Amino acid sequence: MTAPTSLCQPQLTLGVIKPDGMAHLDLILDAIDRHGFRIVEQHTTTFAAEVIDEWYSDKLGRDFYPSLRRYLTRGECRVLVLERVDAIKALRRIIGPTDPQKARRVDPQSIRAQIGGSIQENAIHASDSEEAFERERRVLLPL
Repeated sequence: MTAPTSLCQPQLTLGVIKPDGMAHLDLILDAIDRHGFRIVEQHTTTFAAEVIDEWYSDKLGRDFYPSLRRYLTRGECRVLVLERVDAIKALRRIIGPTDPQKARRVDPQSIRAQIGGSIQENAIHASDSEEAFERERRVLLPL
């Protein structure tokens, strides 16, 4: 039995290498390449606070938000549009759990296990759905 055609079609996802991850850019890009992703688009930028506010609009009132905004605006980030079959799940699998300490226990080969420092400073973000990809691409890579 063969897989449905839709399962074999390449999918796009978005990854953001955060300021702390930029020091490990080669390690991250190598992992992405080893797992069969193709970089469709990439842009290095230092985000304005307004962009972070739009990206994380669902977290604006939370206690941790000011710290998150400072972190994401303190230095350069690399925004990547990546392609491969099942890209969204695959990228989330290779970056590992949000909490690097948990990643070290359950997935020690993941990117966050190797280089993540904390739940907030965890090196890389990945879209969690097609809807999130579309929204994040629109916010983070405007025309």
